[in-house]
Amino acid sequence: MPSCVVKWCRTRSGCHSKIDGITFHAFPKNPVRREPWVQAVRLERQEPDWMPSKSSKICSIHFRDHDFYLSKKGCTMIHKNATLVCTVSILEGGI
Repeated sequence: MPSCVVKWCRTRSGCHSKIDGITFHAFPKNPVRREPWVQAVRLERQEPDWMPSKSSKICSIHFRDHDFYLSKKGCTMIHKNATLVCTVSILEGGI
């Protein structure tokens, strides 16, 4: 059962998250697209050396609505150019 890697986020996979429409997304494999995600999570976690594992996931609450689309099979997918919404920077007056 995946959980979100953002330190303060308590979202876990299961019935509750599915009912609420929360989905979980793996880090991009492409290093150029992956790095901004890693940097955002490091900022959120306040851990400058944090690195994702192969199983690390981020829940959908850390993205904007327009970052998602439905696949032909009806699965919620994330656009390749999606970037995380960093709540730390929002709280500090950014974005």
